[in-house]
Amino acid sequence: MKNVTIQSIHDELRMLWAAEAVTGDAVIRARTHNLIVAVSDNVSPTETTQRVIESTAERPGRVIVLDIEKETDKPLDAWVTTFCRTVNRHQLCGEVITLTVSWNRLADLYSAVTSLLAPDLPVYLWWTGSINLGNTFMSRLAQVSDRVIINLEDCADLSVALPALATVANSYKMGDMAWIRLTTWRKLLAQIWDSPALHPALESIRTLDIHYSSTSEPAHEARAVLLAGWLIDKLGWRIDMASRAQTGGLTVRFTRGQWQGKIEIMETTEEASEPGEIVRIFVQAGSKPPFVMPRLELNAKQSTIETRWNDGATTARRAINTYQVVDDAVALVQELDLGYDLDYQHALHASAAIFESLSRS
Repeated sequence: MKNVTIQSIHDELRMLWAAEAVTGDAVIRARTHNLIVAVSDNVSPTETTQRVIESTAERPGRVIVLDIEKETDKPLDAWVTTFCRTVNRHQLCGEVITLTVSWNRLADLYSAVTSLLAPDLPVYLWWTGSINLGNTFMSRLAQVSDRVIINLEDCADLSVALPALATVANSYKMGDMAWIRLTTWRKLLAQIWDSPALHPALESIRTLDIHYSSTSEPAHEARAVLLAGWLIDKLGWRIDMASRAQTGGLTVRFTRGQWQGKIEIMETTEEASEPGEIVRIFVQAGSKPPFVMPRLELNAKQSTIETRWNDGATTARRAINTYQVVDDAVALVQELDLGYDLDYQHALHASAAIFESLSRS
C-alpha cells in the first residue's frame, strides 16, 4: 500500500499495474465493477483495506474504500494498492483506493470519489456499520450507484431503521446482507408451500413461530423480522396488530380473508452458528384437526437444516439439507453476481409495517 495525493492516484495505479506486469506471472486486470465501501470505525486505513480485500477477493474490480474517522479535522488522505488471487495459474487482480477523511469533511470526499470511478461499469455502494439515512453524503453516493448494499443487522433500532429503509427503497435499488443470509431458509419454506399434499392446510395458518439465536441485543432479530415480512408479503397476509411480550418476543397477528393467525418471533440462547441466525421454524396449519405441523430446525454442529412435516394424517416425513454460514465475503459475492431482487423491497415494506403496527399498539 502506498500513500499518494488525490491528483496522483491514476498515475500511481498505472505504475502499480506496470510493476505487476513484469513479475513474470500472467496478470489479468479484473475491472467488471466499481465498489464503494463506506467504513465508519476507528481502524487504520491498512486494516480497513485488508478487511475489504478479504471480502472482495472473489470478485475483484475497482474498490474505493472510504475510511471515515471521528477526528474533527482530519484532511483528505489517499492510499492505493492492488490485490490478486491465483486462478488457473493466472493472477486475477483488482485495485483498491483508500480515502481517509473525518466526518466533518465529507463534502470534500464526494467529488474525489466520483472522479475515481472506472467509467462504463456498474457502481455498488456498500455502507458498512451504522446506517445514517439522513446523511447527505450517503444520499449523494446512493444516487450515482446502481445498487446500495447494507446489512440490516447493523441497525441498532429496527423500529426506526425499517420504516426509514422502506422509504429509501422506493428511490434506490437496495441489497441486504441479512436478506442473502436468509436464502436457504426461504428456499426450504417455499418447498413446503409447493407440496400439493400440504397446500390446502397451509391456506389456514394458525401459528408460525420463528426462533433466532441471540445474546439479548435487539439487532439480532433483524433476520427473523425480515423473514416474517417476506412470508407476510408472499402469502397476502394483512397485519392486524403487533405487540411485545414481557420476555421481549414479538407477536404479529394477521388476517387473510376470513382467517386469522399469528406469527411469534422469539429469541433463544441455544448455541447456533452466530447471533441472529434462524434456529428453528414451527408451523401449525389447518382449519380443523388433524393439523399440519411442518418444522425446520438448524443443527449448527452438523451444518444441516432438518425439515419434518406430516400430511395431516399419520405419515411423517423428513429431509436433511446442507447449511452453510454466509459471511460478508460470500454475501457480497452474491450481491455482485445476482440481479436486483424486488422480493427484498416487498419484504422490507412488510417488515416495516410490523413495527409501524407495533408503535400504534
